[in-house]
Amino acid sequence: MITIPTDNVNNVDVLLKIARELYELYNTKKDELPYSMNIISELHANENANSRILRGLLQYSSNGNYPLLRSFVSMMQSKCCANIDIEINTPILSNEENRIDLFIKEKNKYAIIVENKIWGAKDMEEQIGRYVKYALSCSIPKNKIYVIYLTGDGSKEITDNSLTDEAKKFLRVTSKSDGRFITMNFKDDIIPWLEEIITYDNVKSEPLLSSAIIQYTDYLKQEFGLRKEDRIIENQLEIKMMEKLQLNSLKELLDTWEEVYKLEDLLSNATNSRIKSMCETKIVKALEKKGYKIKAYSFSYDYFDLEIEISDWKKSWWAIESDNKRNLYNGIWKDPEKTIAQKHLSKLSDVYSKQETEGYISWDWMNRQLDDSFWQELEAHPVKFVNSIVSEIERVREATKGMNL
Repeated sequence: MITIPTDNVNNVDVLLKIARELYELYNTKKDELPYSMNIISELHANENANSRILRGLLQYSSNGNYPLLRSFVSMMQSKCCANIDIEINTPILSNEENRIDLFIKEKNKYAIIVENKIWGAKDMEEQIGRYVKYALSCSIPKNKIYVIYLTGDGSKEITDNSLTDEAKKFLRVTSKSDGRFITMNFKDDIIPWLEEIITYDNVKSEPLLSSAIIQYTDYLKQEFGLRKEDRIIENQLEIKMMEKLQLNSLKELLDTWEEVYKLEDLLSNATNSRIKSMCETKIVKALEKKGYKIKAYSFSYDYFDLEIEISDWKKSWWAIESDNKRNLYNGIWKDPEKTIAQKHLSKLSDVYSKQETEGYISWDWMNRQLDDSFWQELEAHPVKFVNSIVSEIERVREATKGMNL
């Protein structure tokens, strides 16, 4: 743990005082803004939800035309090394078809595979190769299959584990050209595209469509720190901070930054220690007293993982986990070295709505997110949380009776 030297205690006191003043100013400025509510933010949209929203926008048609899909293809062309020869007539758009986030196709004509990594989910083994092979099985000409690797801000790069040499060869990816493999991101590509299509006359004539685009644009700007109102407030806070700290040189700025970093590290460590201790005492031990065997756990402000063995299961266990956006989900995790009969796997859709992904054979979102309110509620009502876990485990146990899990 990093500690702040005792001769900097006065500096720490000053920084804490200024931090509180700036936080109060921030809340005041936020309260002065017009009321803002974003439905997508409130629902904690995950990667699947973002893929569904894109599908909903792109499948809009007017008099047999698909203006938003055509616009999207034009944006693809601006990012693609190869010529995109696509004639849009009767496209079929789907989510999770063969586990492809967004699949756009017309038989014997073209296919667009969108791999959505908005929140940086890890690449799966031979993922792109499998998707390309599936597109071929849908009677798509091999030179008309395009893959879009869609990330949050462009910082995530695809791994060779997913884009294999075979897939590169198929998509004509070389050291000098990306061929039909197109990298795009929400921050620099999707947001400007949304701001463009909202100006289309046919979009303006569709109240619900234009409202959806406005909401989605606002949501993405919020997620990537691009809201105009927030940037104005940040500039005001920066001016106020400089006045308070009276910093006149780059060295003074850097020294203060280092002190703030150390303080932030201290607070982070203290928070995570408190959370870990609380969860071990109030959740893990409470479940063990009820007779449940804990397989593994890990708790911090940004991550929650609790894995529990089920006495009837020999190949799987139950778990609650959070993704990299701190959204919680629960489900059945399978031992990778063991096999479960398809007749049992096919019945798991009655247990959880989502199937087989990254180790889970059946899972679903919990509509909860790791944030201040979650941890404060857990600290105040741990018994309620433990009881909800017990209730869910017993529901799943009853629903999987007779299955060889």
